[in-house]
Amino acid sequence: ITMYPMPASDVLTIANSNTEPVTASISALDGRLLSTFTVQKNTNHPVDISNLAQGTYLVTIQARGGRVFTRRIIKH
Repeated sequence: ITMYPMPASDVLTIANSNTEPVTASISALDGRLLSTFTVQKNTNHPVDISNLAQGTYLVTIQARGGRVFTRRIIKH
């Protein structure tokens, strides 16, 4: 899984090169869940983040098999 551009302003692209879809969520640093969506296998999924205020957010990716990882993104 890769995410770009970094920092992002209006659209964040999440590229899933896995052979299975993954569930992604965007959260504020205080833990508030802002968005949840599925990124299909072998696709680049654009995410509209234009409505988010400038700052740092967490993107959590959950793959099948229980693998979970979190990355910070910066919204300009």
